[in-house]
This record gives sequence, C-alpha cells and structure tokens, in this order.
Amino acid sequence: MSEIGNKMVVTFANITTIVDNLEKQGYVRRVRDSADRRCIKVELTSAGSRIFEKIHDSHVREMESVMQALNEHELSNLIRYTDKLKKRTAVKKT
Repeated sequence: MSEIGNKMVVTFANITTIVDNLEKQGYVRRVRDSADRRCIKVELTSAGSRIFEKIHDSHVREMESVMQALNEHELSNLIRYTDKLKKRTAVKKT
C-alpha cells in the first residue's frame, strides 16, 4: 500500500481511504504477505482489472492528444524536469 501511495504522491491515510473505497466497490482486495504479515498487498479483482483497462485506454488516448501540443524539444524538457522532480521527492521521502 505504501508503494501505491508513493506513486500517487498521497499520504498513507489517503491511500487507506482510497483502498477502502475500492475494496467496498469490489475493485481490489487486500492480501497479507505470507512471509511478513505486517505487509499488506493490494490486488485488482477481475472487476477492477476490467475497469482499469477501460480507464487506462481512455487516459492514454487523452494524454497522447494533450502531448501533441508539445514539440520534440518541449517534450524532452518536460521529461527531464519531471525526472528531476521525481528524484527530488524520492530524496525527501527517505
């Protein structure tokens, strides 16, 4: 769950609420790690996988459309700046 929170850049409390809601809707399930019972993994259910594919495909198309506004140089800069910010936030979290 912490990995999901880190990727979404939300607090653990927020990710808990998000996962609670997704679990109530039947999109995910929590699974305890057999090697470390303190570790809780979140898995998509079949319903979750279906909705993810639907949302993901739509999201990808939208992002492709938005990114067409940038030329190659601007896109390269965006990637470079995004990577720099990701590295900076990763340093602050440790």
